[in-house]
Amino acid sequence: MIRLRTFAILVTLGLFALAAGPLYAKPDTGIQLKASLVNRERNAAQKAAVVRVEISGLALVDPGTMGEGAMPGMGYIHYILDNCPAVGSSDTNLSFWGLSPGPHTIRVVLVGNDHKPLGVEQTLDVTIP
Repeated sequence: MIRLRTFAILVTLGLFALAAGPLYAKPDTGIQLKASLVNRERNAAQKAAVVRVEISGLALVDPGTMGEGAMPGMGYIHYILDNCPAVGSSDTNLSFWGLSPGPHTIRVVLVGNDHKPLGVEQTLDVTIP
């Protein structure tokens, strides 16, 4: 009976995790990332995309104040629209305005304070009408 109850609890937790959306993680570091588009359709109609990011296991620091030596557990976010240069930021919300009609891809990449990718990233797609 206890095994059946434990199984039911695990299945319920698994379904809850799926409903919450994908979580991208690098298991060996404990760093987790979840990126989403805020009001996707409404913002797309205004030729915009607003990205919201949730991060755990990484202390966000201003990329402009970073030294070159790696400090474990410290880093920032690269937001990359299509094939444009990355926007480095410690902000967990970033807006792209004036997007041209058609499909766009936004990559959200976590990087260390030494500017090197940490192996945790997520891709978001939006189509501007």
